[in-house]
Amino acid sequence: MRDESFEFAEPTALYIHVPFCTAKCGYCAFYSEPIDEYDADVVVSSLIKEMTQYQLGREIKMVYIGGGSPSCLPAEQLMRLIDEVTTCCPEPSEFTIELNPNQVNEDVLGRIFARFCVGK
Repeated sequence: MRDESFEFAEPTALYIHVPFCTAKCGYCAFYSEPIDEYDADVVVSSLIKEMTQYQLGREIKMVYIGGGSPSCLPAEQLMRLIDEVTTCCPEPSEFTIELNPNQVNEDVLGRIFARFCVGK
């Protein structure tokens, strides 16, 4: 396992691709696979492992979690990923997560909004 540290010349961004959907949309050209064919816990653990092997730190000013559809992850796995990202990148000025409105409920939205100060 690598343990690398980066020094960025300018503030930079982190993109995390969650390559899963419940079904492929006809208009989508992004790589994705059906979520039900994978173990979400293993996938999220792998994403976290890869992300944490780099010492990203405070230089990351924008985080974008996209896909696929990150919201097709089980709520506990999505929140685990969000928590780890905000631990590794504690001061982003922008944090974006792609969410499919059909895949989230009030509990998930409430937990995400509680994690961040929206409209700051």
